[in-house]
Amino acid sequence: MIYIRIDFMMCVNGQAKALRIVREELKRQGWTKAELRRRRKGDETKIALARRLRQETAVSLRWIAENLYMGTWTHVSNRLYHCH
Repeated sequence: MIYIRIDFMMCVNGQAKALRIVREELKRQGWTKAELRRRRKGDETKIALARRLRQETAVSLRWIAENLYMGTWTHVSNRLYHCH
């Protein structure tokens, strides 16, 4: 039972950190959430943000795809693999 609680808390904390990073990057770019949604799913800035999220947090590709409006998690995976 305690392991489930620890895993849940780590998940919640990871998502909170990821959301903070997304907010920081939106502010740095001068973007709103609407602008993030409007940009192409393969936008270079989105890919850079996705890469940062993968390096600094434990959020899933699915989470990144949904929160950065990048289509499917497989698209995110392909972009991260093929872009340098």
